Amino acid sequence: MIQHAIPYAAPGPGCSCTAQPCGGLLPDVECPDHGHRKNPAMAWHVADGERCLQLAGGGHHRGGAA
Repeated sequence: MIQHAIPYAAPGPGCSCTAQPCGGLLPDVECPDHGHRKNPAMAWHVADGERCLQLAGGGHHRGGAA
């Protein structure tokens, strides 16, 4: 299962993580902002899951009423 991380603080100019349409990141282990050495607090959600779609602007429920 792939998860996206949403950092509680804005990424800096040295961030080497891969940005996602939902505003989340695929963390790079060597990133100076989000890598293993820094280990920042982040919220996580499943990639392409309901929360990811809501954050990306496609905020409707799958298979149900909005």
